[in-house]
Amino acid sequence: MQRTSPLIWWAACSFAAILGFSRLSYGLLLPALRTDLGGSYSAYGILGTMNFVGYLFGTLTLPFLLAQVWQRLALNLIASCAMSVTLFASGWSFTLWQLGVWRFLNGFFAAFATVLTLALTLECIPAQKRGKASGLIWAGGAIGIVLSGLIAPFILNAGNTAGWRIVWMGMGMVGVVTAIGFARTRATFSSFSASPASTQESSSARLSPQPLWVMLRPLFQPHRLLFLTLSYCSFGCGYIIYFTFFIALLEQQGVSVLNAGFVWAGLVLLVH
Repeated sequence: MQRTSPLIWWAACSFAAILGFSRLSYGLLLPALRTDLGGSYSAYGILGTMNFVGYLFGTLTLPFLLAQVWQRLALNLIASCAMSVTLFASGWSFTLWQLGVWRFLNGFFAAFATVLTLALTLECIPAQKRGKASGLIWAGGAIGIVLSGLIAPFILNAGNTAGWRIVWMGMGMVGVVTAIGFARTRATFSSFSASPASTQESSSARLSPQPLWVMLRPLFQPHRLLFLTLSYCSFGCGYIIYFTFFIALLEQQGVSVLNAGFVWAGLVLLVH
């Protein structure tokens, strides 16, 4: 585990960018977004949905893409950088339509980055230690949320209506750094992997394209994964709605931006 600890550290940093910055910072910045761009809460709910539609579309696309692309590390680097670039570009949005497009693309590339970062890391970890490693990696996402809750409110509280733009641009730049750092660290483990030919053969057998309905059918079969599908869907609906509008509700109740940030950070620590 000592040899792989830098890789786990960079993977955790990547998850901080994927979850803490790209996905969930939207809820933290929602009041500032609405103050600057206008619009109703319904419109911002749709924008939040665009991000997760992109994530779903990316998740469904990835298996087909992996069947054709063997350079998974390069694909992950491109996807992670693209995710961070779209987050940076979100800070240049001047209409809700522009923001919606960037949020959709951000979710699309985040789906690739989430799956590939975790897979590329765990395949370098001994099987008996993968549980601990995956826990540390996902903890990086929680750390990203906490950091955004502790740092962003000070920028927003500076009195500049464009504070949310600065926050997203800064997060985007940090995300590019973590993507490059993870790729460089993971590349040092390539010599310990299986030979390219054997890897390609096993990948081809495992990831041969199938019709989409064949892939999704077990999710809706009662004796297979239907219960898990419904449970996870309910969980997703609940926590996304909560994290999207929680800060906006606090500020409507008169809670200051700084205090709302501290509550956000504390809430994440309790949840995780």
